[in-house]
Amino acid sequence: MGLGNKLIVSATGFPGTNKTLRFIQDAFREPLGALAQLAGDKTIITGVVNTAGVVSNGFITYNGEIIPFQGGNYASTVTIIEAFENVNYNTDANDDTVLDSLPAYRTIYAMCGTGGIDIFNFSDLAPLKTIKELSNFSLPAGIVIDANYVHTDNNFTLSLLNKLNGISTGAEVNVQADWNVANPTSKSFIKNKPTDLLSYLYKGVAIVGDFPNDLTATTYINFPDIGTSNYMVLGTIHSFRPYGDAAQDLLSWFTAAHERTRFRLGAYEPFGGPQNIRFEYILIPLQL
Repeated sequence: MGLGNKLIVSATGFPGTNKTLRFIQDAFREPLGALAQLAGDKTIITGVVNTAGVVSNGFITYNGEIIPFQGGNYASTVTIIEAFENVNYNTDANDDTVLDSLPAYRTIYAMCGTGGIDIFNFSDLAPLKTIKELSNFSLPAGIVIDANYVHTDNNFTLSLLNKLNGISTGAEVNVQADWNVANPTSKSFIKNKPTDLLSYLYKGVAIVGDFPNDLTATTYINFPDIGTSNYMVLGTIHSFRPYGDAAQDLLSWFTAAHERTRFRLGAYEPFGGPQNIRFEYILIPLQL
């Protein structure tokens, strides 16, 4: 039965070559590299426990490999030590009668400190949870277990479930309401709108100055065509004087001759003197 790549030595006199050594190395390196990828980078596989300032030996993942961690005194940084050892090969590439000295053994490990090919914080190392630890996981109190819902995190509480159940079927988010929509089946329709809202046809300000310029007088107030002469005039006399002048700006007024583009404003001044006023008004439609 297969156990992955393995060396099969069928008899004595096996012809060992460089290929043999690479085959043996790859048979371990590739599966261990896959496990390192599964665990994630800078993960503690075993050991590496800080006890009273002394860190124990162990193994960690680094750059897709599982490498030894050499214990010792704690430091806030971890460094990666990589060394190569040369040996004399049975080759002489330059024919100088001296065997070629080439790399043969690579040693790599992690330790607390600095000075290696890489440095990172000791706090970056995270222990890998064991199968037993993962199997003992329990949900926090108040979490709802319901096969009919997709849970995205561990904060899905019973109150959130009740809120979710209260959402009507077919409900949509961010639907903009429209006051003018009259179709009750429209998503923008506003239900239970009040029916007795006050509307107006036009609002304006007429500068009339010294009015009336006699004991009584009338003048036309003009405005754009509002399409009807059936309206009420709501108005007020506004004095241009900062504090007003009751002896001059106090008037009795009325309107008459309502037309689609104007109405007549009449006034009586009980006291003499010039006025300096404006007439502010709103035209309200009448449904008679």
